[in-house]
Amino acid sequence: RWSAEADLVNSLKSSENQAFATRNYTIEGWEVGPKMTWLPTRGFRIVANMKWEKSRNTLPAAERAEQTNWTTELTWNPASNANAQGFRAATSLRLKGTFANVHYTGSANSAVAFAMLEGLQDGKNFLWNLTLDRQLSKAMQLSLNYEGRKTGTNRTVHVARAQVRAVF
Repeated sequence: RWSAEADLVNSLKSSENQAFATRNYTIEGWEVGPKMTWLPTRGFRIVANMKWEKSRNTLPAAERAEQTNWTTELTWNPASNANAQGFRAATSLRLKGTFANVHYTGSANSAVAFAMLEGLQDGKNFLWNLTLDRQLSKAMQLSLNYEGRKTGTNRTVHVARAQVRAVF
C-alpha cells in the first residue's frame, strides 16, 4: 500500500551556438527529493513528492537558480463492467498539481533562463493538469486534457485538448 523513493540527480546541460553567443550555456545542477506513494485500493493512487534543485551557469554570465517543487498526483481507474459483447470500457482519471518556488538570478528572458528553469519564472509558480482517458470501444480511445499554469507574475494560462484515436 505504501512505497517511498528518494532521488539524487547530478545534471549537466550545455549549448553552443556559433551564430548567437548569447545563447551559449553550460548548466551544472543538483536535484534531490523524496517521493511517497499510497495505494488504498486497486484503482486509486496518491503520489506526493518534493524536489529541491540548485543549478548554475558556469559560463561568464553565471546565472543561478534554486527551486523547490511540491507535487501531488491522484489517479483513479474505476473498475469497469463488461457489456453484452464482452467489452470493458476502461477509464482513467488523473489530477496533478505542482507548486514551484523559484529563486533565479540572471536575465529573465534568455535561453539560459528557459533551459535552467524549464519554462518557469522567478517567484511562485502553480501548475495543474486534469486528464481523462476512456476506451470507447475495442478500436476507439478518447482523451481529454486540461492544463493550467500561473508562472511568476505572468497571467494564468489555460489549455484544453480533446483527442479521439483509432487503434488498429
